[in-house]
Amino acid sequence: MFCDKEYIVWCLLFLIAIPQVFAHGNEVQANEAARFSPENLKACLSLENGRDECYASLCGDISNYVCAEEILDAAVPAAGIEKAMMAAEDFTQNPDWGVSDKHLLAHIIGRSMAKNLGSTGEIFLQCPPDFNNGCIHGFFEVALIEVDDQVAATRAICERMPEETPFKEKWYCYHGAGHVFMMNNAYNLNSSIELCLSLNEPWPEPCWQGVFMENILKWSHKLESNFREGDPLYPCTIVDNRFKPQCYLNHYIYLTGNYSDSWNDLIEVCFYAGDFAEYCLASLAVYISNDYAAGTYDEEFGIADQSHTEKIVFLCSRFPEKYVESCHENVIAAILNDDSGDLARVSTLCGHVWESRKRACFGSIGLYLPNLVPDKEQRAEACSIVPTKYHEECMDMDRRDWKGRNEKDDTNVGKELAVHASGDGRKETVSSKFLFLKKRVHIFTQLFGLLLNILNTGEITGDRAELFTPGEDYARPGSKPVKAAANETRRPLTHEMDSEKLLYDDAFMDEAIQNYTLRSLTQSLNRLDNETGIDCHSRAHELGRRAYELLGGEAFKKCGIECHSGCRHGATEAFFADNGSTGLVENIKFLCEGETTPFGMHQCLHGVGHGLMAWFDYELPEALEACDLIESQVHRNSCHSGVFMENIVGGIVSTTPGENTEYHYTRWLNEDPHYPCNAVDDKYKGSCYFLQTDRMLDLLENVELIGFVCDEAPKQFQFLCFMSMGRTVSGFFEQDPVEVFRMCTAVKDTADREACLTGGFADQLWDETQVEGGIEFCRISENTSFEARCYESLIIRSSEVIPRSHRERFCKKIPENYYYRCTNQEPPEALPLSGKEWVFPGVKKSENAVIRYVNGAYVPDTVHVAVGSEVKWVSEDNAFWPASNLHPTHTAYPGSGITKCYTSQRETIFDACEALGRGVEYSFTFNSTGEWRFHDHINPKATGTIVVSN
Repeated sequence: MFCDKEYIVWCLLFLIAIPQVFAHGNEVQANEAARFSPENLKACLSLENGRDECYASLCGDISNYVCAEEILDAAVPAAGIEKAMMAAEDFTQNPDWGVSDKHLLAHIIGRSMAKNLGSTGEIFLQCPPDFNNGCIHGFFEVALIEVDDQVAATRAICERMPEETPFKEKWYCYHGAGHVFMMNNAYNLNSSIELCLSLNEPWPEPCWQGVFMENILKWSHKLESNFREGDPLYPCTIVDNRFKPQCYLNHYIYLTGNYSDSWNDLIEVCFYAGDFAEYCLASLAVYISNDYAAGTYDEEFGIADQSHTEKIVFLCSRFPEKYVESCHENVIAAILNDDSGDLARVSTLCGHVWESRKRACFGSIGLYLPNLVPDKEQRAEACSIVPTKYHEECMDMDRRDWKGRNEKDDTNVGKELAVHASGDGRKETVSSKFLFLKKRVHIFTQLFGLLLNILNTGEITGDRAELFTPGEDYARPGSKPVKAAANETRRPLTHEMDSEKLLYDDAFMDEAIQNYTLRSLTQSLNRLDNETGIDCHSRAHELGRRAYELLGGEAFKKCGIECHSGCRHGATEAFFADNGSTGLVENIKFLCEGETTPFGMHQCLHGVGHGLMAWFDYELPEALEACDLIESQVHRNSCHSGVFMENIVGGIVSTTPGENTEYHYTRWLNEDPHYPCNAVDDKYKGSCYFLQTDRMLDLLENVELIGFVCDEAPKQFQFLCFMSMGRTVSGFFEQDPVEVFRMCTAVKDTADREACLTGGFADQLWDETQVEGGIEFCRISENTSFEARCYESLIIRSSEVIPRSHRERFCKKIPENYYYRCTNQEPPEALPLSGKEWVFPGVKKSENAVIRYVNGAYVPDTVHVAVGSEVKWVSEDNAFWPASNLHPTHTAYPGSGITKCYTSQRETIFDACEALGRGVEYSFTFNSTGEWRFHDHINPKATGTIVVSN
């Protein structure tokens, strides 16, 4: 197929222009037609200077665009196509005309050709390729507008061209027809594709590429069948695989116009295209070749003062490491086509890229230039603009193995992708570096600053150096204000300062929370657990509850994961005990929306994911669905990552009901090192694999075997698995950069090796105290392919965790060539946090609901009742112990708690307080509205929900 991966280059050449909708008014009256007479037009077009003034004299009071359209329409029969194209160039070069889209001006010329010169193959071939082939599209708009059989008319034009017609010209012909099939069929996607399929092979392919391009150009129609709210990649997600490349290659227009204003979000969403993500990323690269498009991200990244080519290089740098050069290459192909082989812009662009990428960049020019400038002497003249040492690359990269500078592996060997025509019309293949993912990144690169501020992180548990300084009162929604901790520096608690009082003395714990970081306190509890044999999980629960009361939502970000995340569980219990979970999104916003950087926002939402997994009794699908209420995919994945990590760190201790019930039971772990990643929906697999190597290490008990297991993961998630490996290796070797670098560089595949190094680096720098480790990691990476990425990540991460007043001192510690970028790097801003509320479907509320305990499960597991209703539990099985979440403290329902079972308050709490035998009943009256989870204290995997409403 023409636009399969082998032929992707020609597909890209159509995708540069950003559509605009112009309305041709009826402003030109018949008596003004003489203005645009052949004589007047020839007079203007023959001028070497002063053409703009001449055009203006013809226009009079006619609006600029309408006048430009009239001039171009009349210029074709009066002065010829070349002069008409010259006029189109004039209009776009003079800002006074207010006409910027060359592509649409070329449409006008094509329409005039078909109308005035004839709708034949010979006339079609006169359409110049300039302005992204707009002439072709316009030609077919007229050629097929009033015909009875569009397929036959297309064949008459495209198949009856002279025999020597180059292959690419025929391809352009069928592509243009595809555009008009959509127009003439009222944008019915299926009908238009069917028309394409009626053409002889191989011509359906360029035809349906035109169909998809026209579909996306007109996305503003909001046709229900062509687009779907909530699915930014629709209809590409549902069409047959053979159509998907063309669909995704054009999809940037819809994404940038309807999905997100954030470059980070756009890159992220492309990875949900699965095996076709490469085409979606290609379209983004082509998009930023347009000056206006690149400028839309000025505010997001603070690059307004940069030139267009500098912006391109910066935006490409947001791509994952292995796709940056591909981004450069795609932009170069687009700009070369737009500039008709003029190398001024692309040569400047290559001058801005990292030194290690320059040869590949100039090589991309040489790869595509022969398609636009076939004559070798003319090509040599064009290449004279590039630096002398890259002249050979510019001249003839298609005739050499330009990848020879790298190791010969499947990440460095170009596909046969570019097709160009030789003089006799035969196809000729060239070796291309138009490389796209064998293994795809999904989301976590925000943390390392690898691409979009999108999230590429694993475990986010470290404390930042800056103090948490809340206001006078840290008020939770729906509850009385809670005094925050004093604004004093909280320092890490060291091993030498460990005290067993932390295991039993509440007053001591409160004082410790005021003076030491929560992460260091959970680490201290973990060390005491190892030394004394006293379980620290329950005590960590207490730490989280007390930290929440003292610090508010800060506890969610600052609790460490030691003691099986007991601290986070306790903080979650305390919060939901006050607020329930019916206002889940508002609660999450309250906890996290104060975060200003992507790193801080991720830490908070990742912690919420941990808490939600515990809140939902380790029912993985329910916790993931709760995260899905958050609107931004970036933030959803932060939450998902916490859910998957909690599944591992909170569930590994006991996977058998009844054993060691002080811990949580999860049914989402087994002996398969890929589980649950191979069992969850595809949209969650990336987040899962980014954490899964921790589980692999638990099962394999050998860190060196992790890479072999990652090689068995689905190809699109292997990159993430190796990033996870880097993070796991770092934890295993206690953040020793030498050991991490040694382990990661042993990975054979280049892309996987860099993914591992990326994950390893991300674990080096959580706060200002770890600066030296981050710097050392990059020093070890010097003179390797990872050096530039390492320092880039170091600079971005440091901007988020090191106060501005300390940045100068830090920047002086890294190599001089990175100093300027380091001192000028501003912390990236976190995306706004928003979501939709969890709305239960309208159901009839039960009266006197009865829940049975049968075969180790509650039936039904969800009931809806009115405030003041009594719910009864009865066992038809063995002994059971119904109680409020969370296990084992039972504090989720307001006022409840297992410690109250042995006091006079026993009858007022949602807790059976003892094991009940077969046939024994337990009842409780619910007076608080909300969604209240419950479980069986004996068999924690048995869970359910009581939804209480007015």
